[in-house]
Amino acid sequence: MGKFDGVLICSDFDGTIFNGQEVPSAAREAIEAFMAEGGKFCVCSGRGPEFLRDMAHFIRGNTYSICHGGAIITDIWSGDTLKDEFVDDEAFLVLEDVLNSEAKTVRINIMRPAGVIDRYTPEEYFKNKETISRDAYKITLNGATDADGELYVKYAKEHPSENYTLARSFSSYIEILKTANTKGYGAKLLKKHLGARLLVAMGDYENDFALFESADVSFAVANAIPELKKMATHTLTRTVNECAVIEAIDYIERHYL
Repeated sequence: MGKFDGVLICSDFDGTIFNGQEVPSAAREAIEAFMAEGGKFCVCSGRGPEFLRDMAHFIRGNTYSICHGGAIITDIWSGDTLKDEFVDDEAFLVLEDVLNSEAKTVRINIMRPAGVIDRYTPEEYFKNKETISRDAYKITLNGATDADGELYVKYAKEHPSENYTLARSFSSYIEILKTANTKGYGAKLLKKHLGARLLVAMGDYENDFALFESADVSFAVANAIPELKKMATHTLTRTVNECAVIEAIDYIERHYL
């Protein structure tokens, strides 16, 4: 029995534990100590499983990873999978509506199995759309500027979808994914599967909103956007570069065990 038995941490990757170059060694040591005491650590990312395997020299969780924002929940090593779900035709209708909105899109990225990403300009997409495969985990768009990222958000607010969620993972980049395939749904499914008593979320940006809504406890890192800090049960004083996960694990030990 370990002191963190029953605690599941679902942490965003980029901007939360990974600073763009590394997961700092002090953060890795804290996560490893947490896992050694019975805690479960899940990397919960918009990235695919192939990318997370490539990053395993920085951090390797001890449970399933939540990938492509929640479309895949898998053990990235054994291949054991709890969920693997594509978008449907509605996602492409949403995409076309966004492309016809005020925002200027410079690139469309269609995330496919085995780490394949099909990339199109809007012009290429409309020219070839009848032959483009629908086998995709999610669709993302790159705006020309940060202002176009704000226009994506405006579109999402003015055109809510029952089945699809649009969320930015950085300022000029938005994701289109099934609402049932968000990080929040994935984290709840994993909590139930593991029988965890406490679901802890960590994040930094808009695509972590659903994760925070589903968590029992949520930590926004100090470099997180203000809107996520307002949602969080706790805002950390440390940034990703200052190994914010150390502060989060310490807080869990002092207040939730």
